[in-house]
Amino acid sequence: MAVKKRRSKWSEAFRQRIVAEAEASDEPMSEVAKRHGLNPKLLYSWRQKLLKDQKATTTGKEVCLLPVEVKTAPGETLVQANDSILSSLEIDLPCGSKLRCGSNINPALLSQALSALKPHRPDTSL
Repeated sequence: MAVKKRRSKWSEAFRQRIVAEAEASDEPMSEVAKRHGLNPKLLYSWRQKLLKDQKATTTGKEVCLLPVEVKTAPGETLVQANDSILSSLEIDLPCGSKLRCGSNINPALLSQALSALKPHRPDTSL
């Protein structure tokens, strides 16, 4: 006997919108669920599924390495990596922007910011 697959009452777009609303809200997820007439357990399961799907799509991402050139600013000298007197770091990004960090930046925060950068892909539709 074949098992019939039950059709969902809510569209994927609706689920994503409600989960995004719950994530952005300061109120508990259960309150967001109740406001939309949903069982809180259902909203939690939608959230878990979306997080799982997002993780699955991000793990297959292509790695793009960017060229790096180390330069000294006028009047400054290059210091060794193990030297703690480095006062700042400046990164020229391919898009023309600059990322400047002071010596007191949290390394985990810098790592997170750099990992969030997207490689520049020229528009080939022209």
